[in-house]
Amino acid sequence: MCFNLTGGTKMMFLAGLKASECFQAPYFYIEEKAQRLLFFKNPSGEPFAIPAIPIKDMETFFSLHVPNRMIKQNGIIDEKSLEKIQERKNLSNLLYEHCARIIPLYQRINENYAKDKTINICENNLKMFYKNHQVCVNIDGKEIKLRYSEDEDDFRKYIIGGWFEEYIYCELLELLDKQVIYDLRLNMMLGVENTNATQGDKHPIYTELDIAFSDGKNLYEIGRASCRERVS
Repeated sequence: MCFNLTGGTKMMFLAGLKASECFQAPYFYIEEKAQRLLFFKNPSGEPFAIPAIPIKDMETFFSLHVPNRMIKQNGIIDEKSLEKIQERKNLSNLLYEHCARIIPLYQRINENYAKDKTINICENNLKMFYKNHQVCVNIDGKEIKLRYSEDEDDFRKYIIGGWFEEYIYCELLELLDKQVIYDLRLNMMLGVENTNATQGDKHPIYTELDIAFSDGKNLYEIGRASCRERVS
């Protein structure tokens, strides 16, 4: 048995300290900002240490910090989906390299696509063509062609921002392999109870985490706004 003296008031801290002394049990305090454990003298005089065990999965984080949460979409990328992302990696890299020129075109891309599910844009050494799953992007003479085998609506989502999520996801895979980060997720959908809802309206509030992962101590989320901030 040991006592965790972290959090609470000073009186609660002193009460916990007194209780640990009464039971001759070890106690510890977590310095949250520095993310380290501070160990005090064990009243029994025996050596004592607490291993820092990382929290490696999103579900544990949310169960600890978000009560009444519901995971609508877990964001786990299966092998087939990962293959598709890697097939588009060169295109995602090219779009990221020129994102300052791509993002202003989002409205035109949507307008093009809304007419007949095609995209045909050509300006300032930038060409973008899409029809019947065939993709061709040429920026400053660097051309990438591929067949986008998913649903056509998925390509529209990809070309107006999904590429950024896939680019970052691929960049983080190396850190995942080295276990610097844990449990990398893409497009995770989380629902929480709507506490402001009127009686009888129990529809949860949903939020999407574009990219989520942990380092074992903290939960991190990266969204598309990051690319817009880079441009501005």
